[in-house]
Amino acid sequence: MRILFVGDVVGKAGRTAISEHLPGMIRDWAVDLVIVNGENAAGGSASPSDLPGIHRRRRRCRHAGQSCVGSARGAGVHRARATACATRQFSEGHAGPRYRAGRHQKTASGPLVINAIGRVFMTPFDDPFATLNRELEACPLRAAVDAIVVDFHCEASSEKQGVGFFCDGRASLVVGTHTHVPTADHQILSGGTAYMTDAA
Repeated sequence: MRILFVGDVVGKAGRTAISEHLPGMIRDWAVDLVIVNGENAAGGSASPSDLPGIHRRRRRCRHAGQSCVGSARGAGVHRARATACATRQFSEGHAGPRYRAGRHQKTASGPLVINAIGRVFMTPFDDPFATLNRELEACPLRAAVDAIVVDFHCEASSEKQGVGFFCDGRASLVVGTHTHVPTADHQILSGGTAYMTDAA
C-alpha cells in the first residue's frame, strides 16, 4: 500500500496548495491512501464554534483526493474508505463533539488512521499511551486491518519519539505533527514501523 502523509495544512495558502498539487501527486505516484492533518486548515487554532467552517473546508480538501483528514480539535480513530470509528482522548469538559467511543469494525480490510494528542506543553488531555494501546489492541495490525497510521499531534519531540517506540511493531507508520517544522529523522524502527518525528 502506498501512503501519502501531509502535515499541518495552514490556512488558505495550504488549502490552495492541496487543491492544486494533490491530484497530480496521487496520479503520478499511484497513491492508495492520502492522510492530511487539517487542524490549521481554517487559518489557526479553532474553537468549538469554528467547527462547522472547518468541516466545510475539509470537504473541499477531500474533493482534491484526500482519504482522511485528522485534527487535534477532535482526537479520534478513523477507518479510511470505510465506516469511521472513533475514540475519545478528551477529558470531561473538552471539545470533541463529533466523535463517539467504541465504534470499531472487526473486519480485516482497509487502513486504520489514529490521530492522538500529546500532553507535554499541551492541554492535559487523557493519556495518549493508554489511548493508543486501547486502539492498537482493539484493531491489531494484519489481524484486523491492513495498515495502521498514527498521527501524533504534540509539541515535544521526546514524547513523539516515545510514542514511536511504544507503537513499534504494532503500527505501519508513526508520524508527528503540530510544530510546522519538518525533521530529517525518518527511519524504520527495529519492529518494522516507519517513523518520523515531525512531518510539519
